[in-house]
Amino acid sequence: MFLEEDEKKEDTSLLPPRTKNKFSRSEKMLSVKADFKHLMNHGEKISLKSLIACYQSGHGRLGIIVSKKVSKKATERNRIRRLVKEAYRLNQDKFLHTDILVIGRKKNQNLTFNHCEKEILLLADQISC
Repeated sequence: MFLEEDEKKEDTSLLPPRTKNKFSRSEKMLSVKADFKHLMNHGEKISLKSLIACYQSGHGRLGIIVSKKVSKKATERNRIRRLVKEAYRLNQDKFLHTDILVIGRKKNQNLTFNHCEKEILLLADQISC
């Protein structure tokens, strides 16, 4: 009886606080080819060290392009996509009403999360100015 009560009580004091940075794919990702083309043709462009970004006011969605020119291995291209998506997810409050298309460059084969997050924050600063 005593053990059952202990099992029911969960000690949440040691757990980190949950963040509200959920990233639902259907709402937050560019998915239609026309959206990608529209941002490429009509959006403003910013070149960073390892990323190129096109942006325009919109719904606050993210699109990521990493071509075979960056790396021939799909695992490396997917890793770059995951890093960009996670850096965006943690800082998505800075891009509330802006559609962004991030294009990977050849220089980012050894991209780390810290470097990617710095570039996303630099992008946010340049967009807000």
